[in-house]
Amino acid sequence: MQAEVMVLQFDRGWSIVSTCLVYGTSVGSRQSRITWVYPQLKRGEKIRIVDDQVSTPTNVHNLVQGIVSIIQTGSSGIFHLSGDEILTPYQMAIKTAQFCALESGLIERVNAKIFTQPAARSAITGVQH
Repeated sequence: MQAEVMVLQFDRGWSIVSTCLVYGTSVGSRQSRITWVYPQLKRGEKIRIVDDQVSTPTNVHNLVQGIVSIIQTGSSGIFHLSGDEILTPYQMAIKTAQFCALESGLIERVNAKIFTQPAARSAITGVQH
């Protein structure tokens, strides 16, 4: 948020793109929810996934297309790019298991309070519907 406030002060052309829960091909060491879920289910491991947070997951390829479009058209402003489905992480994991023909019974639905996280997470992110 602080970075956005600073960008808004520029008098030259600028664009801000915000998104949430990007999934798809991983580059580098950071994994998406899908690239984290898939190998564990493939190995037959049980996983615990929260079902009390919702967001609008964004496919990385769609995000890139949106950014390229902003650049090519010379558009400026604040752009919220995300998918159109509203899902919990648990629902994403179930969809991943179903799509990949993996055992969805290995996925345990849990509440976010059981995880310790360095920062509080919003229960709703990216939902603009």
